[in-house]
Amino acid sequence: MARAASLLLLLAPLLAAGLATGAHPEGLEHVRLVEGRLDPGARASFDAEFNGRELSAGWIWILNARVQSDGAPLLAALAHGGTEVARWSIPPGDTFVASVRLPVTARYNLTLANEGDGPLSFAFYFDQSCNCLGKIVPPELLRGVVVFNADLEEGDELEVTVPDPPAVDLHVRAMRLSPGTAGRYPQDFVILWDSPAGPERADHVWQFRAPATDRYYFFATAAARAAEHADPTDSAVVPTFRFVSAGTSGTGDPGCQPPGSCPSTPWLEAAATGAILALAAATMRKRR
Repeated sequence: MARAASLLLLLAPLLAAGLATGAHPEGLEHVRLVEGRLDPGARASFDAEFNGRELSAGWIWILNARVQSDGAPLLAALAHGGTEVARWSIPPGDTFVASVRLPVTARYNLTLANEGDGPLSFAFYFDQSCNCLGKIVPPELLRGVVVFNADLEEGDELEVTVPDPPAVDLHVRAMRLSPGTAGRYPQDFVILWDSPAGPERADHVWQFRAPATDRYYFFATAAARAAEHADPTDSAVVPTFRFVSAGTSGTGDPGCQPPGSCPSTPWLEAAATGAILALAAATMRKRR
C-alpha cells in the first residue's frame, strides 16, 4: 500500500491544478525542446534548470542538439555564476549528444553562439540524471537521449524494465561512471548492460546484483521513431524498477528508492501513469 499511497498523493495536486507538477511526475515535464535561429555573430542564453530549481552537484547533465548551417558549428557553453563548466562545438547534421557531471549545486545557463559567416538554425533539449517517473523524448530529435539513475548498495538486487513507447524504439544501456572522470557520455562510462533496439516494440529487461555501492545510470536513446504517432505521450520513456535491498527478502525499501521499490497496486499505478501522461501532454500542447 505504500506505493499506492504515494501515487494518490502525487495525483492529488495534478488533478487539482491540471498541470504536471510534483516530485516524480515533473520528470515528464522537464524535457522540453527549444528551437531557434542565430545570425552570424549572434548569441543566445537559456536557463538550464530543473523545473525552476537549481541543478544538483553530481548530476549528469546531458545536451541533445541538432544544427543546420552552411557548415559552421554551433558553439555551446554551460556555466554557473560566470564559471564555465563545459564547452562544445556542435557540427551540423545528426543529433549531437554530450554530457558533463555537474561540479556544484547552482543555477546554470547554456549559451549558444554562431561564429560562422552565415545564419544557422538549431533545436536542442537537455536532461539530467534522476529517478523520475518518466520523460518524454522530443520527437523532433531522432537519437535523442534521456537518463535515469538509481543509487544502490553493494549486493542490492535490481530488476529494470524499460518498455519501448508506442512511437519509439529504444536502445537502453546501464552504465557506471568511471572514477575521476568528467561525466562525458559515453566515453567516461563503463557499460554494464546493452539492449539495442529491435525490429519490433519490446520491453528491455535486466536483472543484476550491484557489485559495489554506487550510482547506476540508465541511458535510453530514441533509436527509431514511428512517424504516425503525433501525441507527445507516445514518446514517453517510463522505466520500472523492482528493488530488493541487500540482506533482505521480498520487495520494499523504507525510502521507496528507486521508484517501484515499494509494494505496488497495479491498477492504481497504471491509472496514475495514464493521468500523468495525459496532463503532461496537455501542458506541452499549451506551450506550442
